This record gives sequence, C-alpha cells and structure tokens, in this order.
Amino acid sequence: MQTTNDQTREWLLKRTRGMGGTDIARIVVDAADEQDRDGCIDGSILEVWAVKTATGKPSPVDPQDLRKGGKELQRGHALEDYISLQYEIEHELSDPGGNGHRPGIKPGLKQHPNRSRIFGTGDMFYPVASPPRGLECKSRRFYRGWGPGGSNQVPLDVEIQCRVYMEVYQMERWDIAVAFGLDDLRFYYLERDTDFGERILVMAELWWEKFVVGCIPPEPGGDEMSKRVLERLHHVPRPSLRPPTDADRLLHKQVRAARKVHKRAQTNKTLQENLLRRSIGDDSGIEGVATWNKIDRKPKFDAPRFQVDHPELYEQYCKDTDSYRRLHVLGERR
Repeated sequence: MQTTNDQTREWLLKRTRGMGGTDIARIVVDAADEQDRDGCIDGSILEVWAVKTATGKPSPVDPQDLRKGGKELQRGHALEDYISLQYEIEHELSDPGGNGHRPGIKPGLKQHPNRSRIFGTGDMFYPVASPPRGLECKSRRFYRGWGPGGSNQVPLDVEIQCRVYMEVYQMERWDIAVAFGLDDLRFYYLERDTDFGERILVMAELWWEKFVVGCIPPEPGGDEMSKRVLERLHHVPRPSLRPPTDADRLLHKQVRAARKVHKRAQTNKTLQENLLRRSIGDDSGIEGVATWNKIDRKPKFDAPRFQVDHPELYEQYCKDTDSYRRLHVLGERR
C-alpha cells in the first residue's frame, strides 16, 4: 500500500523525536577510531543533530527528503524485496505451496519498550522462524569491512544498527542479507548481547541529552554534508567583520597549514599522473596498471552568445538558484 504525503510527514516527524538504528550507528561511528570505520557508509553527525533539533533544513519533515537520499539509498529500497526473498529461499522460509505467501513482516517504526527516545525501523521481521529473527537488507559495491559469508563480521555501522533493533524488538537474533552487485548474495548473523546493546542505548541517550536537549551542535566532520548543514544554519551573514579571538587566530593558522599540505599533495598527485601518462605514451595503456583512453569532446552550449542573440528567450529559460557562502581565507598567496 502506497503511503500518502500526510502519512509520510507523520513518519518523518516521529523520526525527529528520537533516534533510530541508523542515527545511533552514525553517532557511534563518529566516535570510533579510523581503523574501526572500514566499510562504514559516510555520514554527518551534524546533520543528525540538525534534523533532530529541526534546524538546518527548511522542513525536516518534507516528504521530498525520501527521494533525496542519493543513488545508494534508492538502490537499497528498490532491492529490498528481492534481497529478502532470496534470504527466505536460502533459509527455507518461503511458502512451500508456492502460492506467493511471504513469511516476513515489515515492522515499520517501533519504539523501544522502556526508552521513549529510541526506535527501530527494521526491514523485515520473521516471528514464525525458528528462532524468531529480524532481517536487515543491504546492497554494496565493495567488500571492504565485510567478513566471509556466514560469519558475524560486518562493518561497525551495520552491527550497531542491528544491535539497536535487537533491543527495540526484543529479538535474540538479527540477520543481514547483503547483495554485492546483483548475483553475489551473502548472509551474516548476529546474536543478541544484552549488556552491549544496553550500553549502546545509554550512550545514545546521553548524546541526545547533551546535544539535542542542550541544543549544542556537535563538532562538524570533514564531510560535504557538514559543510552544507553549516551553510543552512548560517545562510544570512551580517555585513560587519568581528575582531578575531585567540582561537580564531589559531584556527586561521591551522587552515592555512592544511591548505598548503593539500596543495603540495595535489601537485604531487598530478606530477605522478603525468609521469604515468608519459610512460603510456602512444599505447592505450599498460596491462594491469592503467589505461589512457581518448574521450571525444561533446558540443558545449554557448550560453553567453545565446544571451546576446536571443535575450528574451534566454530570460525565459533562466531559473533562480540557491545562494551559497564562499569561504575566502585571508593571507594566502594565489
């Protein structure tokens, strides 16, 4: 059954009032060491905070947000039924009579029985299986962070997400079905650890109290989403410049140093690539190393000339774009 916009808004509104498995997973991953993040999906903890405090977006409960999750999110939703069906066949859960009956239940959003700020939105729930279990469906392009099929070795964000669901649904087991491409399906199995699960939920509630209830934004990450959230939060600057603090001066020094390192790294990257181009020369590439192929240039629309030749038509097809703030660091040589 297709949900209406009102149902979608209500569902999204409920999500702003608490933390789900993916929210908590993002919080845990943000605090984890770099080596423990292998295979985790990139995300912004600042975005989590912005949505939960109803800031950073014109409307945090806009149904259009469901269609702005990027290709990975869209692909995951589209493949969910296929992946869960393959899981059911592999684990002999499908109806043997072949009448199309599916044993799984889509549980929807469920609150934790004792923690009002914690909820789960598991993909599938199998109450008639032995033992009863939940299922999380994933699709990935890379194997990084995933152990051999049949094990419990999954990326940290997936494990935290499923352990939150086990506590919310009070399930002793949560399985993960992953499609790497279309034909390589692998299954992973997590057993409930009540003490570990409770520690995760306590940590999440402390985070909520400190940052959401306290309305204190967490530190931004080095990701593009954090940049966009900051632009939304501070989209109308005051015209005046304020005097710098000692912290501002230190940050200015650190930013300039980081940009110099980045510029040197970028120059070295281009140098090494040019040496590889020279080595390839007139060949199409080097087997097992690289290819250097010719890409035909596509015709480019000459907008300035069209504006001069057809000004009225040009104005008719122009559309407003969102403004943005440009960061210019003073004192840098160009």
